[in-house]
Amino acid sequence: MVLNSFYTFSKAIDDCDNDYGVCTGVAPVENRNLNKARAGYDRTHVFVTSATYELPVGRGRKWVNHSKLLDYLVGGYELAWIQSIESGNPFGVTLTNSPNNYYSTAIGNQVPNLACSNISMPGFGLGDKIGGNRFDQAKENPVLNVNCFSIPAPFTPGNAGRNIITGPGLLYSQVSAKKNFALTERLNLQFRFDFQNPFHNYGFNNPSNTYDYKNPQLFGKITGDQTTASFAGQPLMNIMLRLSF
Repeated sequence: MVLNSFYTFSKAIDDCDNDYGVCTGVAPVENRNLNKARAGYDRTHVFVTSATYELPVGRGRKWVNHSKLLDYLVGGYELAWIQSIESGNPFGVTLTNSPNNYYSTAIGNQVPNLACSNISMPGFGLGDKIGGNRFDQAKENPVLNVNCFSIPAPFTPGNAGRNIITGPGLLYSQVSAKKNFALTERLNLQFRFDFQNPFHNYGFNNPSNTYDYKNPQLFGKITGDQTTASFAGQPLMNIMLRLSF
């Protein structure tokens, strides 16, 4: 058995996630300091464990080592498991449909004011908090408190900085099994079975982050998850046969 574990504790800070200074969502010209924050790709905690185990079954092993037929059927399998636990990526909040007049959005995004000293959302287990009505965003349970934001006074910039909220965390598993069939000295046939996300721990996208003054019921709602075949995506099983020579 081979076991490897890795843990990374880090923080990435910038004022623009894109190259060459081409940024979207920048702060207003009145306060460019609001741009400096955690990078959009920052993940504070990343823990990954992988394990591989060759079953002691088949010829030359502890069990079922005298039958060539059983060796072909159940012997020589290798199991693998990868477990990933990661904190979420940060995101910010924008403002729309305010009754007040502000500067033009051409010189910076409009952002709300903060009304709470601590803004956070659940890191894991969001599926239980969204509620049963997942096809109507207005009726879905929010994961962010809309009352933690307010509209700024006319012609003043909001004070909600960039990337001030940590998005949904990641709890993702991958398992696989493979077996090699030595057909001849030069030909090898490999059977492999892979199962992505076997425990159905969905990786959700960041919630809706536009503070809409006219439609506050749409704020802070989870509207999507990672697609199938993506890392942290929906469950997917693959069966593969590979002939190598």
